[in-house]
Amino acid sequence: MSFTPASGTAAVGPTAGRLTIAFRLDETFEPIAVSLEKEGSTVVVNVAGSSELQRVEQQIERIFSLDQDGAGYVAIGARDQVVGRLLAAYDNLRPVCFGSPYEAGVWGLLAHRGPMRVAAALRRRIALAHGDVVRFEGHRFALFPSPERVLSLDAIDGVTSDKLSELKALAEAALAGKLDAARLRAMPVAEALPELERIRGVGPWTASHILLRGAGTRDQLGLAEPKVLRAIAHAYGMPNTPTEVEAMRLSQPWRPFRTWVTNLLTVHLQREGHQSERTRPRALRSKLPKAPSPL
Repeated sequence: MSFTPASGTAAVGPTAGRLTIAFRLDETFEPIAVSLEKEGSTVVVNVAGSSELQRVEQQIERIFSLDQDGAGYVAIGARDQVVGRLLAAYDNLRPVCFGSPYEAGVWGLLAHRGPMRVAAALRRRIALAHGDVVRFEGHRFALFPSPERVLSLDAIDGVTSDKLSELKALAEAALAGKLDAARLRAMPVAEALPELERIRGVGPWTASHILLRGAGTRDQLGLAEPKVLRAIAHAYGMPNTPTEVEAMRLSQPWRPFRTWVTNLLTVHLQREGHQSERTRPRALRSKLPKAPSPL
C-alpha cells in the first residue's frame, strides 16, 4: 500500500473499490476489521470483531477525516490559488489517520530518525510475534500488541531495552486515557504537546505526529515535520525553504484546515519525488498527477 505505516493492516479488494482495514477500537483496544465500499453517496461498512457499531463508525470517520465538515476546506482554494489547483488535482484530498493516537505513538517511537520501511517491517514483526492476527474477507492483518500486552512483555526481538521502556510508557499513557483522541482534540495545542512530550521517548516530532495523524486534529500546522517546510517551498516555487515564521504567516488563509492543507502539500511533494532536503523547489506545474490512493 502507498501509505507505508498502514502496511499489513490495509488491503484493497476482493472487489474493485473495496477497502478493508484493521485497527484497535478506541478505549477497549480490541482488534477489529472493517470493509468499506462506496455505493453512490453512501459508504457501506461491514464490521468484524465488535458489536459497538456507533463507536466503530465514529472511529472510521476520524481515520479518514470524514468527521468534520469539509466545505470550508474546499473554499480555501478560492483564497489561495496554489491550494486551489492542488485541491482540484488531488480530488480534495483529506488526511488519512492511524486507527488511534496509541497506534500513531507506536509508529512515532519506531520510525523516528529511521527509514519508514524499516520501521514498518519491525512493527509487523512485533505484531506477528506478540499482537493479534485478524482474518476478514480473505485478508489477514497483524495488529501491534495492545497496551496491556506491551506491558506484559519482558523483551521484544529487535527492540532495545530503552525502546521497550518507551513503548511501555506509551502503553501506560494509553491505559490512563492520556491518548484519548477526543480528549486530545479538545485540548489547546499549546497544552497537548507538552503533556505528550512528558511521556518517555516522545519528543516534539512524535508528539505532533500523535496529534496530527492519531487524534486527527484539523488546524495544526505541524512544523515539527521537516517535510512541511520543504513542501511549502516546492508548491509555491520559493527559491529557499521558508522559516517557521514565514510558514505561519503564509498559512493563515488555510485556517481552520492547516493540517489538511499541509498534508496536501506534503503528498504533492512526495508524488513529485522531491523529498530530499537538498532538492531545489520548483514552481507548481500546470499538469499535476492524479490523486493518490488514501492508503
